[in-house]
Amino acid sequence: MWNSIVVYQTEFVTQAELAALQIYLNHGGTEILDSAASLSKDEYGNKHKQSLTQGKGQLINLNGKADLDEIRQVALKASAQGLPEVTFKEENGTQHKSCNWRVVKQTDGSYLVSSLNLGKHNADLTIGLMGNKPIQVTDLFTQNALKPQFSLMPSGVKLLKVVVK
Repeated sequence: MWNSIVVYQTEFVTQAELAALQIYLNHGGTEILDSAASLSKDEYGNKHKQSLTQGKGQLINLNGKADLDEIRQVALKASAQGLPEVTFKEENGTQHKSCNWRVVKQTDGSYLVSSLNLGKHNADLTIGLMGNKPIQVTDLFTQNALKPQFSLMPSGVKLLKVVVK
């Protein structure tokens, strides 16, 4: 899964940096440029002979008049299409989240989910799917069915399979 790169008020970049950004686009990444001036010159102020091209990814050029909130909205919209359908809610008695999650969609449509509680407190977790679709959760360590609401103690780890019913 690729995330989006936002280029904001960055007129000067080396040829190597521009080439790295092009590789990212060629492999399916998304880049959002705030204006036509961004990435237009090398480190000496000379205009680049080449500019970025779409590749397999998505190149979004804004008009230079967008404020930070508008750029943020464009970035969120561009990133949303690559996000998994799995949702998480965490309650741990603090204002800070303590669980680290990773989700990988499998070829059969299910999701492989790993979770690690990095905090000092138990975390009450709820797994769901966008659109409130019903799910079946299996703990892959024990092969037992698991309710979508469960607790994870500090330093606790879960490896789950989430299937849409």
